Amino acid sequence: MDDFLFDQIFAMKRLVIAFAFLFSLNVQAQEIKEVEIEGMMFQSMTQSDLTLAVNVQKINELGKYYALNMQWVNASGAPVQIDSYDDIKMTMLQGNGQDVQELPVKMYTREGYLQAIEARLQKTRRMSALASTLSVAETAAKPESDVLDVLIDVKAEAKEQENLNEMLAYEDDELTQGYLTPCVLAAGETKLGYLMFERQKGKVLHITVEVDGRSYQFVWK
Repeated sequence: MDDFLFDQIFAMKRLVIAFAFLFSLNVQAQEIKEVEIEGMMFQSMTQSDLTLAVNVQKINELGKYYALNMQWVNASGAPVQIDSYDDIKMTMLQGNGQDVQELPVKMYTREGYLQAIEARLQKTRRMSALASTLSVAETAAKPESDVLDVLIDVKAEAKEQENLNEMLAYEDDELTQGYLTPCVLAAGETKLGYLMFERQKGKVLHITVEVDGRSYQFVWK
């Protein structure tokens, strides 16, 4: 092989590598987009005509609970199986510097979320009953009565629960309207729903979703 032909082949190889590198950069740059859905900002990624958009939202009425909102858009010509429990993994970074560690985040199934809500409902009912008892005691007892001293903490705790009452007064079905469950997303179908989780002290969430051989990865701060 003469030098001229060798140089031509080498130049073509460099050109192919350069184009591949630029294409890779372009794909990475387009991989995750910011989109607005129902007034909230989502991170969105599309692979093989299946788009997943995610948003993390604190539910103030429920204290420590957060919602992972997800929108699925199936623009392909075939149905897609979505297992919203087993195929969704979340981890959270905690700590600073050398002490930082990655911890798993507990995602609730629909049934697990309902159980957690019911536990809070029972606590609210107990606090309401004790607060009523305290009101009776305040009316019947003298100011120096030990009954008031015993029950004053109960009244304070009942007050802390007051902001939860409106949310927790709903029936279970209303609390889980839109909760994601395993399903088949038909061709051309769009689905918007959420999962609940408890977020401890942490700064960064890593969200990984595996669907039909596709891997969607997001970082939420």
